[in-house]
Amino acid sequence: MTLLETLPADTGSPKALPIASIMLAVGGLLLLGWVTWSALWPGSLPYRYQLIKEGPVTEFPDLGLADQSALSIRKYEILADGHDQPLASLHVGRNKQLDGVLLDWQNQLTEPLFTLTASLPELSALTEAITTHLPKDSLLLGWWDTTRRLKLLTDIETPFDENLAQPVLLPTAWSDHREAIETAEQRFWQVPDQSTSAAAFRRFQEALLADEATAIEIFREMAGEGKAVYLVLHLSDAYKLGALHPERFGIGYRDFPNTGNLHTTIGNIKNWLREQGYKTYTAENHGANIVRIYFLTNAASEDTFIARALPFTKLQPLDLETARVVYQNLGYWLYKIPPADKGSGP
Repeated sequence: MTLLETLPADTGSPKALPIASIMLAVGGLLLLGWVTWSALWPGSLPYRYQLIKEGPVTEFPDLGLADQSALSIRKYEILADGHDQPLASLHVGRNKQLDGVLLDWQNQLTEPLFTLTASLPELSALTEAITTHLPKDSLLLGWWDTTRRLKLLTDIETPFDENLAQPVLLPTAWSDHREAIETAEQRFWQVPDQSTSAAAFRRFQEALLADEATAIEIFREMAGEGKAVYLVLHLSDAYKLGALHPERFGIGYRDFPNTGNLHTTIGNIKNWLREQGYKTYTAENHGANIVRIYFLTNAASEDTFIARALPFTKLQPLDLETARVVYQNLGYWLYKIPPADKGSGP
């Protein structure tokens, strides 16, 4: 589905572009506490959220979260005039500690819409691994939306357990609505002017953009003296980092049909990359029918920690000097970073 059917034709864009050419807005990612936006900002937004269902987690068996008995769930759809089908659907979870936590996001557009995030099955598998294998007093660093989800489901310690609302990715066709969307998101989601974890999250981003030695130093600084820290990254985090720092980390993504023949699919991907002049990429299955590739758009981006910690470069994550892989499944990579004075043992 594309938004070009109802918005100006000259605002269209290819399915995947380098971050620098994608319109962004910093707003809220939390999902609606009211039924729609239309009553609050009539006529100013090109979309609205519609509450579809609300109830205890037992009323949403398809989510596979039956063991999370303390959760209540809200399901929303994002609607737009001129479209019979939702632009996206999503589920939001809450418990006594946290509210408005994005659990899954099903985007039906051919461009990013507000966010990119891991699937719920990926998250559930990661949740089980963390609950089973990480010490209960572990400190976990990661992209704020991932750590919020894990805080909701596991109560693990993390400095990023609030909605930081960044970035929000807008389809190119909505670029003229950026200011209205940004204002509406901030007001509706009641994003605070002063966040208790925003400064720490900026420091975390600096680590991801740095070389490995500098990144490890920052992670240890955030953990505190003598304490091990765990780091979780998803392939989509690299794209979101590029959205916030397009001048420092060049990245794009593109979806390819899964032909069912591995050699044919890989051949199609490599041919497209060669035609576009891109050499460094990584891939993930995005559902049964799509293979999504994330590609770096310049050589300098290959020298960042995140490009090393995710399988973008010839130096694979297992080749990192200090951070040790303790879990990997689909798009998620989980690392243990030992304290500086205790080596790299278990």
